[in-house]
Amino acid sequence: MRILTKGNLVDFFNQVTMLYGSISEYCTEETCKVMSAGPQYEYYWADGVTVKKPIQVSAPEYVNRLMTWIQSQLDNEEIFPSRMGYSFPKNFMSIVKTIFKRLFRVYGHIYHHHFKEISSLGEEAHLNTSFKHFIFFMNEFRILDKKEKAPLRELIQHFIDKDKKREKENLGWWDNSHMIIIEIASRNLTTSQKNTLLDILSTWEPDFPGDLYAAAIWPDQIKQPPIKIDSMAGWHFADLVYNPDNIKVNYTLPPENVIVECQQALDTLKDKSCTSVWAWAFQLRQLFHFVGDIHQPLHCIDRFTKQFPDGDRGGNEFKLKGNASYEKNLHYFWDSAAGEYVTNYPLTQNQIAQLVANATEIMKNIQFLISKEDSVQQILILIDGQMKHIQQLLNMHIQILNQILHHQVVTLQDVSKFHKNKLLLLDIDLGLVF
Repeated sequence: MRILTKGNLVDFFNQVTMLYGSISEYCTEETCKVMSAGPQYEYYWADGVTVKKPIQVSAPEYVNRLMTWIQSQLDNEEIFPSRMGYSFPKNFMSIVKTIFKRLFRVYGHIYHHHFKEISSLGEEAHLNTSFKHFIFFMNEFRILDKKEKAPLRELIQHFIDKDKKREKENLGWWDNSHMIIIEIASRNLTTSQKNTLLDILSTWEPDFPGDLYAAAIWPDQIKQPPIKIDSMAGWHFADLVYNPDNIKVNYTLPPENVIVECQQALDTLKDKSCTSVWAWAFQLRQLFHFVGDIHQPLHCIDRFTKQFPDGDRGGNEFKLKGNASYEKNLHYFWDSAAGEYVTNYPLTQNQIAQLVANATEIMKNIQFLISKEDSVQQILILIDGQMKHIQQLLNMHIQILNQILHHQVVTLQDVSKFHKNKLLLLDIDLGLVF
């Protein structure tokens, strides 16, 4: 934990230094005579060595003293030893918490007194992203107490609520589409191969059903009540930046994303030294589901515009007018295949028959890129070219969304028409990899 804290401390220190530097010409002895974060919160300076009794200083002087003090702490080998074999001091976490607490005050001062300048400079997205990461880190390691967060309490809660909302909304296709995908993929298997899969998947019964339909929706199922395991929510998508307005965007693809998770699942299943049936059952469920997710265009893109400077969260912020659950926003609309596939697991016999019929109808209109005989050989040992194919589809999805936006497709009818003509041709490519 100490190594992690030091590394992030240096990163946040550099970010705050850069952010404050961008507005330093507006933060002067005349404009900011005291260091504060709104009218109710004023901060005095003391370092415990040269200034033992807290003194009132201007904001620029406070920040200058703070950055000098933090740098001296980072350079102190007794606090942050750089050589192997040297231990951290007993008061290490106390020092680290003080540093983070004071960095928070700089964020508070910027938001309360210089946000107008930040916006005019086009730095709003960068500030929000930096502060959001700062807060999530603080909460993860419980570094900042509730009292210290008070000046930005509402903003912090907004970021937390927004993050939770994204985790809940990024399901990536509703059950029906995932089940159609696995139905089509399973038709490329021999009876023996299909039975082998079912034997592996059934090892998780009775907690989780072992049929293919249930396996395909498992990663979504565990996020819902009563299980509520959402720690893998970020594995369902890989948002690539779409920036038609050419605004300044501070965003990097998280290291845990659907591309990485698909590859890891493939690596496990191709590894002949792996003999864990539990691992096979886990990674098969992951692969069945995530290859479906990766073919949902709005799981592969985050649109940054003047209207959405922080991104539209894969279409979740692009609101639609309608009363049905799938008409809430553009992301929901694509997840439900424009309302075409809204049936969820478990299925009745009639619903299974309809799903099978839908899969058959789709297959009539799809020309698969490889033959059934070739795909049979790829049940567990898949060619590396498939991941390249999937990544190429990501770029295709950006072009598709670009067409939607430039044609101003905002009505349910238009999106539905576009969906039927384009999107259903993409998700069937899943049948190639099983």
